[in-house]
Amino acid sequence: MLFRSLRRIAREGGFTTGVLTHHFVDKAELISACFSWTITEWLERAKLELAESGSDEDSLRRFLHLSLPTDAERHGEWRLWLHYVVTATDDPHLASLLIEVDQEWDSLIEEYLQRWEWAGLFTSSLAPSDLAPLIGRLGDGLGLRALVTGDWMDARMKFVEALRGLGLSADAAANLTRD
Repeated sequence: MLFRSLRRIAREGGFTTGVLTHHFVDKAELISACFSWTITEWLERAKLELAESGSDEDSLRRFLHLSLPTDAERHGEWRLWLHYVVTATDDPHLASLLIEVDQEWDSLIEEYLQRWEWAGLFTSSLAPSDLAPLIGRLGDGLGLRALVTGDWMDARMKFVEALRGLGLSADAAANLTRD
């Protein structure tokens, strides 16, 4: 179970409960800090990974992997994110952080949608500012379904199909499905 006692968390971490209680008032504050750190780190990693793209096509592949990863470590991040979202429903601080990170993710998607449009990889009647949140939440929903079913490849294929319907070029979609 994700939410263990402070004593067990300390034991598994290899330190005393006193170390935890020195830095965190209670387990809820510890969990909040862990979630905050994790979601912020994920966004920073996403920004860096996209910025390091060698081409527009590469940034599109990286975006797909960030949205719906194929590796087990990233699936673990999805499980943590799901717990984060559930916990945020009762924690206004976490809820506001989640909304803030979603908005930053949407801005990043918008920036890359513009690049992909300029490169001829994406053409849509919707403005990138309107399309980005739709794509972000589409990825969220498909990722949650993949988390439940374990079928991440199906989620990726559905994501590419949806992106194709939203304006992704046929060639770009074909390249993504081959990867």
